[in-house]
Amino acid sequence: MDGGLLRWIIVLLLVLCGMFGAAWLSLSKVDLASWAARRASASLGREVALDSLRLEPGRWLGVTLHGLRVANLPGGSEPDMVTLRMARAEIDLFSLLSGSPVLRQAGVHGLRLLLEHGPDGAANWQRPGAASAARGRASPRPSDLPAILTAAFSDAAVDFRTSSGALLRIRLAGAQLALPPGAPGSLSARGSYNGISAQVTGSLLPPGTSHQSGAPFAARLTLRCGNTLLRFAGSIADPLGFDGLDGAVSLDAPSLDTLLRIAGLDEEGAPALRLAGHLRHTGQLWSLDGATGKVGDTAIEGASLALEEGARGQPDSIAAKLLFGHLDLDALLGRPAVPQRGRQARDADVALAVDQAPDTLLQARLAASRLSYGAVEATDAHLHASLTPGRVAVEGFGLHDLGGRISGQGEVVAEGGSAGRIQAMAEVAGLDSEALRHALQAGRLPFSGRLDGRFAITAQGETLNAAAQGAHAAAVVSMSGGWIDRRAIEIASTDLRSVFRRAEGRTALRCLLGVMDLRAGIATISPLRLRADTGTIAGHGRLDLNRRTVDMTVGSESNTTGALALDIPVRINGPIADPSIRPAAWSAEGRASLHASDIVERLPQGLRPMARGNPCLAPG
Repeated sequence: MDGGLLRWIIVLLLVLCGMFGAAWLSLSKVDLASWAARRASASLGREVALDSLRLEPGRWLGVTLHGLRVANLPGGSEPDMVTLRMARAEIDLFSLLSGSPVLRQAGVHGLRLLLEHGPDGAANWQRPGAASAARGRASPRPSDLPAILTAAFSDAAVDFRTSSGALLRIRLAGAQLALPPGAPGSLSARGSYNGISAQVTGSLLPPGTSHQSGAPFAARLTLRCGNTLLRFAGSIADPLGFDGLDGAVSLDAPSLDTLLRIAGLDEEGAPALRLAGHLRHTGQLWSLDGATGKVGDTAIEGASLALEEGARGQPDSIAAKLLFGHLDLDALLGRPAVPQRGRQARDADVALAVDQAPDTLLQARLAASRLSYGAVEATDAHLHASLTPGRVAVEGFGLHDLGGRISGQGEVVAEGGSAGRIQAMAEVAGLDSEALRHALQAGRLPFSGRLDGRFAITAQGETLNAAAQGAHAAAVVSMSGGWIDRRAIEIASTDLRSVFRRAEGRTALRCLLGVMDLRAGIATISPLRLRADTGTIAGHGRLDLNRRTVDMTVGSESNTTGALALDIPVRINGPIADPSIRPAAWSAEGRASLHASDIVERLPQGLRPMARGNPCLAPG
């Protein structure tokens, strides 16, 4: 190559370098806002506007933008989803070649972000198809994230509107974030959530000596919200999105008031909650396992929780399991305890309002070795319940009380306004008659033994106590075995021997059957039959649970009693605790009701087998 050609090549290279250098240096004078807005609008599928976007050439490339606006979805509550007053950052040019950007002196000021669902249920922060793609994507590694030497945020606001229309407000007064390569990082922020002051502090440490390490960050984070403190120690793959969490977590809430306010509920005097377990978060799934703690003075012996964030337009889903030792609901609900069985717990009540469109679906399983609620003191209690749109279902419950087992299932369905409609089936097995007598504050019973029963219940109201006042229930109560006073048989059969002596002792009770229809607190009992070795007694009448009175007529069947029995019926009338007993006469309607052949057919389907299987159903 001759020297002339070489000189021309060198000159050309110098000219090209000069042109490139001049163009590079002139970037600071060019506003790229229109170009960037067009590209962003095409990418996002909605209008993006920028007041200005300028670059500052150098070893560290400066990027500054002003007046960013991103349009909301059509039909949104506000025209813009994002507005940003100003943002600035410096980017290491050489880091762009390695694919892992390094930022310094990053700052975001005056951010306003509105997250909500459009009229068709679409989330405004996702492009069509983005949600399903995100579900199949693994959590980002630290190597996927930019190294941030220094970053600051101020005057930021995030509003999230739930599918039910509730508005959750996050305000960020100031925050600092540092994720330097190969060195400990830090995070601190102060602001508020729904008007409650909040503060976050923490440290982040990559496990390797390089930011490109594929392992997650080691993290220690503390969140203080009002008087509630949440601590986390473990690992995190994505510090910016709080994704890939895996570690120990503890919650210390001296009162649940703050947590309830965060959830949008205005309650005061709620008990304390302390909980510790293992937390994981990957994609749309949050889980808490192996948790223990206390709510109020009640120990939580075991707990697990799984939260799956709903797809576009769908509610979240929670599955929870809680195991208690002694669960005192009166203390947890802040209501006066009832120390003695039989006293009414009128303050113990539960609202029956059911949300037609809940933000969260629920499956809950609770168990307690001991349960206190109102007048109930039970053991070995369990409950499986669910919440779905317009319906709260008890898939199954059970407990030991009154010497036997009580179990059942039911549901509360939204009935309009704040009212709910209850449908339930319950069963009791082996209840001790003496324990039941004390619970009902009744006088001495002439019989003893173990009672079985099945109940079908329908009710409607705004609260459980209000619904109970107008409830309709059908019941079959039976007893096989046990004992009955001989004197009760003689009195019921008007045996002449009872005039001259008082029969002592008891006789074996072969069977007992009672069929009850309860409406608005008044129980119609028809028939009531019991069969003993010395005779068969039948009866019918009413039990007023509101006034706690009884009005029953009972008598004996003449073909089952002795020769001296007059078989004149008696009427039991007055307060349940101390009724009067006088001779009476059967009415034609009353006598017919004792032998009605359609008794079983009048019962709900679930109660018929129990009635048919009782030998007292047939006369004789």
